[in-house]
Amino acid sequence: MLMLGESVLSLLIVDVMESKGYYTTFFCGIVSITLLDYVHFRSQPHVPDDHALRRSKEAAVTFTVLMQIYSAALVVLGTSYKMLLYEYVYSAKDTGSSRRLLSSPLHRLLAGSDVPIFDVDERQQRVSHFFCISVALVWLCSDLMIINHRGIYDNLGKCRVGRSSFLRGVALSLAFLRVALIAFMTTLSQWVVEPSTLAIVGLVGIKCQILLRVVGTSYFGPEYTGDDVDEGSSRNVWPNVTRPRVEHKASKK
Repeated sequence: MLMLGESVLSLLIVDVMESKGYYTTFFCGIVSITLLDYVHFRSQPHVPDDHALRRSKEAAVTFTVLMQIYSAALVVLGTSYKMLLYEYVYSAKDTGSSRRLLSSPLHRLLAGSDVPIFDVDERQQRVSHFFCISVALVWLCSDLMIINHRGIYDNLGKCRVGRSSFLRGVALSLAFLRVALIAFMTTLSQWVVEPSTLAIVGLVGIKCQILLRVVGTSYFGPEYTGDDVDEGSSRNVWPNVTRPRVEHKASKK
């Protein structure tokens, strides 16, 4: 939650520029971070027994490593959104039409600078690389955390509900589309560097991620058993899938 909040803060500390590209990038960034917040909660179980920390020590270690990478990717993503907005600040300063949000001499430059180090093409290319790779890492870590919480065998069993060839085809198609979407975002920086275009494509990609997850839930049920049953219920919502649950023994007097 702290990393997602920092991403919003990174968008808010940049000076306001009166341009269509600036506002497009800004509002796409705000909506994208909000949707990533929703994706985050869909990737985590709501019942303690469904969490990787209770499944096994190997799953717990894997979850810890994934969370480190995931958090770092969110930090880079927030910084990338800020640098996308700074492109319009630099452009306005070049034309002599910049307007500061704060005109006080005590104006703070939080993790930023008014003087670009690289030229325009190289700077935009670097920002594009950081943005695309960080978004792809956030998606990848979210998917891997879902697999890690339940285990790969339970997830495969979930996709074989009813032993239907149609459902297996749907599962393979959804898996392929999610992998293809991550690969597309990873390579996007090779041909797109314009800030507002990157922000729009990133927002569309996040919406596609959510759509794929909604479609998967409609066919195969929720990601975790506790999402639609009361805590403590032993009913399994996925046929043909069994998973031992953690039993807490009563202490002896």
